[in-house]
Amino acid sequence: MTGMFLALTFLVLFLVYDWWKRRERVDEIHRKAVFITGCDSGFGKALAKLLYVKGVPVYAACLTESGAKSLRNETGDALWGVVNNAGIAGQPGPVELLTKEDFKQVMDVNLYGMIDVAIAFLPMLKKSRGRIINMSSMAANVAFPNQTTYCVSKHAVTGFSDSLRVEKSVWGISVSTIQPSFYHTGVLSIALYGDKLKQKWRSSSPALRDEYGDDYDDRSVKLAENMFTTHAAVDIKPVLDAMEHALFSVCPRSVYYPGISAKIIKRCSDTTYFTDVKRCDSGFGYALAKSLYAKGVPVYAACLNESGAMKLRKEASDSLKTVIVDVTNTESVQNAAAFVQNNLPNNVGKYPVKGVTLTRNMYNTMADSDIKPVTEAIEHALFSACPRAVYYPGLKAKLMKISPNFILDKILLHYTELPKCVRNN
Repeated sequence: MTGMFLALTFLVLFLVYDWWKRRERVDEIHRKAVFITGCDSGFGKALAKLLYVKGVPVYAACLTESGAKSLRNETGDALWGVVNNAGIAGQPGPVELLTKEDFKQVMDVNLYGMIDVAIAFLPMLKKSRGRIINMSSMAANVAFPNQTTYCVSKHAVTGFSDSLRVEKSVWGISVSTIQPSFYHTGVLSIALYGDKLKQKWRSSSPALRDEYGDDYDDRSVKLAENMFTTHAAVDIKPVLDAMEHALFSVCPRSVYYPGISAKIIKRCSDTTYFTDVKRCDSGFGYALAKSLYAKGVPVYAACLNESGAMKLRKEASDSLKTVIVDVTNTESVQNAAAFVQNNLPNNVGKYPVKGVTLTRNMYNTMADSDIKPVTEAIEHALFSACPRAVYYPGLKAKLMKISPNFILDKILLHYTELPKCVRNN
């Protein structure tokens, strides 16, 4: 009982200290210039105006001249600041209706554009020990149907931001991610959503229209309109407060969840979905293929090259089939899908069972030699009546999942080679 009381006391004191420390602001914000992308409307435009009023030198990056003109008319000659805010909603629709180009289009803006901006400004930020604020979304935590392109891009933004935060912390650069819920901004346009979905739906195949129903586009737009109008907030002050805090707090957070709904969704969501069992040349995929084969499960092992396929075939009979697949090549993936569908045994059915892709831990010193927990998790996901949405096999995975970011950052930096100029300081 005493130990529990001490732990609770320590937790309360830590939370009070954390709250107090994060209230502190850096000095002389009127001398700290800020560059912001996506200022034509929405969060970017509002933040530019807010910082301008407070005397912050602002450099506003607008996509269009009309957007730039609108901003100049409202803020005067002084322009505004540094936040990776530019983004688009992407092509809506079920995954079968989408193409790789649809994903590339949204990634070009939401991820690759963000990366370009970060790389361009890093030399200046190293000198100032400044801040990078990346706009993500609650779509990085929860998967929205018919919004796969957008969700994928925001998951990628979070991954890039986390990696950048750990890597650049040795330079004194703080990287924060903003993950707001639904707000009425330029990105959230039900009219644009409906137009893009209907246009895409008109190009769908008769078979797909038969599966979903001819009026699927109309029904989807109505549901989306109801969700947007019901749950999208009008007051964007929580988002602006989060951005300003990330820019000027002495101790900025690594992730912000502005708005009640964003906080609730973060606490409740834990949704990742499964894809094919592939990359069976070695590692988890190789072990899983052998494990399922030993249990009599029909296995189609996708290998990157023939040498990996031959190695696997030597340890199994004809019931374990291999196919060469380059997952970066659309034609290669389609050929593999055709191979599996044409060779499925009758007791499996028309469509192939899907599994999960796993990768090795990049830090060899942290890697476990016993991969049994991983194969057991995959097997459970495949054959359990109630599979989990996400598995964290092994004690390290569970600890890393529940540990705060600042602890994980310290652990990862321990295994990271520091730049020469940082080592010498």
